[in-house]
Amino acid sequence: MLSQDNNKNLIRSFFRFLGEGKIDQALALVDDNVKWWVQGHGTNGKPVMQAIWSQVFVSAPGPDAMKLTGFVAEGDRVSAEAESNIPLPDGRIYHNTFHILFEIHGDKIVSAREYFDTALAQATFGNA
Repeated sequence: MLSQDNNKNLIRSFFRFLGEGKIDQALALVDDNVKWWVQGHGTNGKPVMQAIWSQVFVSAPGPDAMKLTGFVAEGDRVSAEAESNIPLPDGRIYHNTFHILFEIHGDKIVSAREYFDTALAQATFGNA
């Protein structure tokens, strides 16, 4: 049970760092060889995710920018639901909902499968 609690705390920290725009601290929780599958974009590595997060969270106002709405842990997996409320430089708000299934080994995220409203993301960010 302690491992599951540790995994949940790691994911809480990950979302908090993203929401606060602390990309380097979020990346420190991600394994260098992570396999991060993103709906509509396929499997990416850490450098691609860093570029995406740097674009999306550049103007993140705080922990509510990426808010956990629920999650469950079992073994080395954490299933998380979240909502974004990110003000963008052009004044729009990026509000989307997410489901991410994380796999954690030790104290690092080693894989993730991320689901979200791809049409909304496309309309907001284009092909980025």
